[in-house]
Amino acid sequence: MTFLLEKDFSQPVQVVGELVESPHVENSGQRIRLSFFMDLQEIAPAEQQLNERPVQSARHFRYGFRPRIQLSWYLDSDRYQQLSKNHLMPKAGETWAFFVKLKPNHAWQNPGSFDYETWRMQKGIRASGYVLQRYHGQVYPDPQVLSTSRFSDLRGELMQVAKRLYMESDFQGIYRALTLGDRSGISQQDWRLMQTTGTVHLMAISGMHMSIMAWLGYQLFAGIWWLGAYRVRRWQRPQFAIFGAVMLATFYLLISGAAIPTQRAWLMVMAGLLFLALQRTFQAWVALAWAIFAVIIWDSASVLSLGFWLSFLAVALIFVQLPVLQRLGRWKGLFYLQIWLSLAFIPVTAWAFHAIPTYSFLANLIAVPLVGFVILPLSLVALITAVFWQQGAIWLVELNDKVMSVLWSLFATIDSWPHSLWVIGDFPLIALLLCYLLLIYGWCNRTMVKGMLSLGLAFGLIIASIGGVFLTRPQDEAFRMTVLDVGQGQSLVIETRNHLVVYDAGPKLGNRTDAARIAAIPYIKFRGWSRIDYLLVSHSDIDHAGGVQSLLDAFTVGRTLTGQPLQLNSSVHKTHLNPLVNFQTCKAGTRWQLDGVAFSFLSPWAEEGEGQKLTSDNDRSCVLKVTTGDNSVLIPGDYSSKAEQQLLLRSQKDLPSQILIAGHHGSRYSTSRKWLQAIDPDYVIFSSGYSNRFDFPNQETIQRLADKVAWWNTACSGALTFNIDAERIALQMPYRQQQALWYRHQCSPELQGRKFQVKQE
Repeated sequence: MTFLLEKDFSQPVQVVGELVESPHVENSGQRIRLSFFMDLQEIAPAEQQLNERPVQSARHFRYGFRPRIQLSWYLDSDRYQQLSKNHLMPKAGETWAFFVKLKPNHAWQNPGSFDYETWRMQKGIRASGYVLQRYHGQVYPDPQVLSTSRFSDLRGELMQVAKRLYMESDFQGIYRALTLGDRSGISQQDWRLMQTTGTVHLMAISGMHMSIMAWLGYQLFAGIWWLGAYRVRRWQRPQFAIFGAVMLATFYLLISGAAIPTQRAWLMVMAGLLFLALQRTFQAWVALAWAIFAVIIWDSASVLSLGFWLSFLAVALIFVQLPVLQRLGRWKGLFYLQIWLSLAFIPVTAWAFHAIPTYSFLANLIAVPLVGFVILPLSLVALITAVFWQQGAIWLVELNDKVMSVLWSLFATIDSWPHSLWVIGDFPLIALLLCYLLLIYGWCNRTMVKGMLSLGLAFGLIIASIGGVFLTRPQDEAFRMTVLDVGQGQSLVIETRNHLVVYDAGPKLGNRTDAARIAAIPYIKFRGWSRIDYLLVSHSDIDHAGGVQSLLDAFTVGRTLTGQPLQLNSSVHKTHLNPLVNFQTCKAGTRWQLDGVAFSFLSPWAEEGEGQKLTSDNDRSCVLKVTTGDNSVLIPGDYSSKAEQQLLLRSQKDLPSQILIAGHHGSRYSTSRKWLQAIDPDYVIFSSGYSNRFDFPNQETIQRLADKVAWWNTACSGALTFNIDAERIALQMPYRQQQALWYRHQCSPELQGRKFQVKQE
């Protein structure tokens, strides 16, 4: 396991390495992004390379100890077309030299959200970055290919075939996910539909998919043996069929990208086939133990993956029921197994995803056999057929589309049923373990009464979690405020006893995702909320409004207010989920109360005098003040110093607050000295991105705070949660500190006092 050094980050370096796979292309309309992984062979300071000095500080990595990095290369359309036309696009197996800027695996840290730092650790990724073209006035040479590919990029070629083949299909993203492990083409609407029906697992290449491929390979080669291969005397039908199972499963592993979860599924299937090859009686628990042992030896970091535990839990639950399945026969057994897995997975689903798809049993009862035995094989056969017979492949895709249309119509119907998804909030690990102990005891106990009682208690815990028994809500006249870690953007969640207010939705991240999907929505579900009473968006800038559409799609939303309603309403697509959404203007003087907590807008004003007009997007921000008793929070959005001066003249008496969310992420031109003196905060929070290109929070802004003000930067602290009542303010331990593990990145000590305050955290 090889890690990079801190000196390799946040400055231009030259890297030389081999591409692991061909780049994924994402076209945003304005520019094209190539994203790819490469295994480093060499890294050196860019300055020495540019000056053609002897590179004595270059570090070389030996094969087997090469750190993997993820790079993005941004191109305009002309440059992209030129590279494509001249066949100069990077390909898997080629060695390239790039000038890049790297950053460590420093991901957002928020309660309830996906842990990207652990995911990167488990994937072996040690850093990410982007290819430099110009940086601080320095122009960098174009990337160079140093050696061509040593092997044929079968998966890359099939990706191109798949794009052409599925171009006209409404389900192209599904087919590419099933056959090639490329889930980038699945729309957010399809993801949401699969989440509410509990069928997301069908899109992840798992033991089920690999087992089906092995079974198909076994049946195919068994048929070949009967058709004539039996004439070769040294070939025995079982061994010949097992060889076919291994071949097709391995082929599927290679074309699907051989990701760690797929490797894990392949190893599990190989462990089962080993028993057949050795002609030994299949011993379920021994096979499971061997599979676990092989996976851990192959990739010890896989134990950090949730998929590792879910995969083996599913297999263990099936093995528990083997005696019953053998008595019931094939079809009754499959029906019973689906019931068993649907019920037995409820606790772990509640713990891992903070929600339970109510009708997942019915959806999976139909989807699992359809996807496994019809859609997946047809997709794979169509893809292979397209290599030599395009028209025949198109016919297969059209047939597959008809099956998929039926399945998706069923999903849409289930999604429309009442309470299709129960949001339950935080389900503690101790409750999860207790559930499975009760389930095991209830299943193994021969006394009917005790067995039913333990099973009832297990599901009673689930029902209690739906009722919010594990959640802590603020009391009347108190509120809980969480400043989410959303990088270079802003998003806050304010909870009162019975109501939820969201201020800003964080930045948009490319074409496919945003901060709401990564941070805000998971956190809101983690806290057990299914409705947003007030969605307040300071202004229309993409770093504050980028996740608005996602929030509108995910939750029922009451009132929607913003400082720039025209811009925001024009950018929000009116989907069938929120056809009546219409943002209104947040006006100074507007006040309301929720559970004894007072909310008020201090800006913008309905009328402005001549010479006092604030025309910039930032200065149109909604300035929100939240008050209970003697304690207040002031949230000024992206207010500039000019707007601060106007507000000081109009409403200085309303400004004093104990907590200030720094305006414009700590810009040099916000949070002026007079502004700070008028507010007189005890705590200041900066919401900014780690190692952001603006160098926020600015050092001048930090110096204005003086030593008496405690301050935090979400880039280094992660999410920050304050519990505020009429008398006191209590800060929970910053989330990055709560989640501190040996492989997690922490802000370096050199940044103390400039980017974060260790002594305050």
